[in-house]
Formats: sequence, C-alpha cells, structure tokens
Amino acid sequence: QISKPYDPLVVRQRIGSLLKRTKHYVHTNPLTGLPGNPDIEYVIRRKIQNLEKFAVAYIDIDYFKSYNDAYGWLAGDNVLRRTSEIILDVIERNCEVDSFIGHLGGDDFIAVVLPERAEELAQAIITKFDRRIPEVYPPSDRKRGYIIQRDRQGNLYCFPLLSISIAICTNRHQELVHPGQVAQIGLELKEHIKTKLGSNYIIDRRKAPS
Repeated sequence: QISKPYDPLVVRQRIGSLLKRTKHYVHTNPLTGLPGNPDIEYVIRRKIQNLEKFAVAYIDIDYFKSYNDAYGWLAGDNVLRRTSEIILDVIERNCEVDSFIGHLGGDDFIAVVLPERAEELAQAIITKFDRRIPEVYPPSDRKRGYIIQRDRQGNLYCFPLLSISIAICTNRHQELVHPGQVAQIGLELKEHIKTKLGSNYIIDRRKAPS
C-alpha cells in the first residue's frame, strides 16, 4: 500500500516559513507551492548582477517516470510533495537566511545557497531522501529493491527504486554571467551524474582559464 501524502497544511506551513521573506515570488508551482521558472531566473540574475558568490544545486529524481507509470499520478504527486518537503526541511535547518528553493517543473527542483555550504547540503538532502523515500513503495517492492515495469518500447524492465541526483554549479572558481549559462552547466553535470546508480551529487570544480 502506498503511504498517504503529507498533510497539505504542514507542507504549506513549511513553504510559508521559508518564503515569507520573499513575498514577491508569485509564479508558484501549484503542487508544491514553490517558486517557478521566472522567479528562479530572477534570483540567479540578481545574484550575478550583485556580484555575489553563490551555488545553484539542480536536484532531479531518478526513475520518477517508471514510478509514476507503475503506481499512478497521485502516487507520483506524493513523491514530488515529499521531495519538496525534504529539500525545504534541510535548507531551513541548515542554511543561511538568503537561500532560495524553486520547482523547475516535473521532478526537477533547484536550490540557491552559499557555495561553501553546497556540498554539505547536497549530502544532507541525499541522506534524508534515501531514508524517507522507500516509504512510498509497497512492502514487497521495497524489500525486492526494484520494480518491474515496461519501458517506452514495451519491454519488461527492472527499474531501481527512486534515487536523487544533485548537480552543483558555482561561481566560486569561474565567472557566471547569465542564468542560461548556469542552466547549461547544470544540464551537463546532470547528464554525467545520472549515469551512476543510486543517489549522488557532483560539483563543478572547473576554474576559468587564466
């Protein structure tokens, strides 16, 4: 049996406590209540213009489509709400006041934090996700460690349980001049990290050429 979703009131309270200092964010995702793409771009652009040091963590749920196909969209929505609450809880408890969390859409989230805290926060999100997310599976699938589902070609395939990949880009060692540049680096990092099994994070340590 799939675990029931979190109490929507609890989720709203957590989101409200994190975002009450950023009331101008109005493009929110209807499922999670987190700021959407226009506000995400605004925050990154503002930090670039203000010459701030920052890190952007692109957070992606692995094997979400296979889970959604197997258990239905209501169960999938539950996973997205749980993931948003996990990220909110970690950032709220461990991060500085000027942090930002957004929902890019689907199973993609984003967190903007201080660069010196990024790896610590990524590991904390992974730890909490891996501890909590097995609750969304029936006991039989959880014990087996994978689900059997047809892939896009209609072939039966064993899909691993949900994991999470976090790709971190930062201007700590290289100049970032545009939100599109940040997004492109994040995409490249995600393509690399998602080739690994299980929950992982990667941080871009490349330095600008001298």
